[in-house]
Amino acid sequence: MPEAGEGSLHESVMVSEVLENLDIGEGGKHLECGVSTGGHLLEIASRLGANGFALAIDLDEDALSIAQKRLEDKGISCKIEFICGNYADLSVHLSQKGIEPGFFDTALLDAGVSGFQLKGDRGFSYSRDLPLDMRYGKAQKVTAESILNGADVGELRRIFAEYGDLHDAAKVAWAIYTARQHTQLATTGDLVKALQDVYPERMPHGKRMRRLGQVFMAVREAVNEGQRCLEGGIDNSIQYLRKDEGRFALLTFSGNENLIMKRIAARYRRPGKFNPDWVLKKVTNRAVKPTRDEVRRNPASHSAMLRVFKKLPVSKVEV
Repeated sequence: MPEAGEGSLHESVMVSEVLENLDIGEGGKHLECGVSTGGHLLEIASRLGANGFALAIDLDEDALSIAQKRLEDKGISCKIEFICGNYADLSVHLSQKGIEPGFFDTALLDAGVSGFQLKGDRGFSYSRDLPLDMRYGKAQKVTAESILNGADVGELRRIFAEYGDLHDAAKVAWAIYTARQHTQLATTGDLVKALQDVYPERMPHGKRMRRLGQVFMAVREAVNEGQRCLEGGIDNSIQYLRKDEGRFALLTFSGNENLIMKRIAARYRRPGKFNPDWVLKKVTNRAVKPTRDEVRRNPASHSAMLRVFKKLPVSKVEV
């Protein structure tokens, strides 16, 4: 199990805003998807108290182990169960535990890659030369190396356009394809080098870092099927909330993630096949963003957006 030293801990984003909008009550039942090293969960579990219950799921077994030890060391009295798995498969995990839809009072899904992962050895960031892995879970078979060396130009272009929102996705795809004709891309440094003509060092530093960040984000999404998993995680989380005022909070970090939430929110705005007796309403009319103080303290939070929704029975709303 990794040591939960201060350098290992991911700094969770907008903790106070999450707590305020979820309105965590003592003795409640909470679901958390994308736990990382447990920053949000620690504060939420503290408020649930001895009669509360929390279930936490994350695909990264190392981060999950740190979160578990962190809460144990704090002496949290709330009962907590941890699941190492994909939140896209949440319904399977919960049904195995005998938990039925409508069980939880609150749910939080954090869609971001954590600082713990960015600082780790799986090549999530361009800041260090490491193997092109980028898997959230070690049991996953597809790696960044296999995608970058195996996908054709058209597929690479789609990945960078769809997942990275890169307007020059075709140039990025062709640069990678050309580079791998000479030698296989094996490390993050190889990937950065392959893009040196697309994003040369003479570019303004901030702009170059943003573009490389978008490239790495797109590859991470492709490796971990991020959009499919996010859609499944959001949908399952909502289904497992109680229909009378159950609250769901989502932390996103990209435009594509926001679009997924908007589609699901629109689907459940009125009663339908999968929600005949409840609807989903906004708690936050607009996305909540981190304060300037938080962004100064934690620059990684600058793109974060928090949206909160609640389930209501049809009998209580005009639809």
